[in-house]
Amino acid sequence: MGVSNRHFLNRLLPVDGLPPCNKLAAWIRVLTWVSEYESTGRSLTRQALAAGRDPSVYCRTVRRVTGCDWRVVRERGATWVLLEL
Repeated sequence: MGVSNRHFLNRLLPVDGLPPCNKLAAWIRVLTWVSEYESTGRSLTRQALAAGRDPSVYCRTVRRVTGCDWRVVRERGATWVLLEL
């Protein structure tokens, strides 16, 4: 993107209607998890364990970012997650 640091990037993102870096990163993680589920059927718990993370951290991230449980998010799909951004 050609920016010198994350602080400058955080100032640029709202200009394009995007959230700050940390929120954008969380959305991208959730989108990645839903896409993984859609393509492989791999549960959120298995994805977390494969990454060496606590599954509850993944579940809390999904809830914080989307306001919905994983069950609801996976049913709505990656397209919905992307549109909610």
